[in-house]
Amino acid sequence: MPILKIHKNALYVNNELVKFQFEIDTVLVLDSQVIVLIKTPYDIDNNDNVYSVDFHGKITWQIAVSYTHLTLPTT
Repeated sequence: MPILKIHKNALYVNNELVKFQFEIDTVLVLDSQVIVLIKTPYDIDNNDNVYSVDFHGKITWQIAVSYTHLTLPTT
């Protein structure tokens, strides 16, 4: 199990610093990775705010950007 410290947009994984553009919302520890959900401001239209960080503090994955927007039917 890694040693984690979180402060605003900084995540320390076993004393290795990982900085994100925005504040950290949620962190989940899985087998060999830390999943990080970032709080994006409401006025920024992006959905690539989920990352995977290994126990050495390296970002190994980021969710792909989706450009699909939902259009609700009009009545």
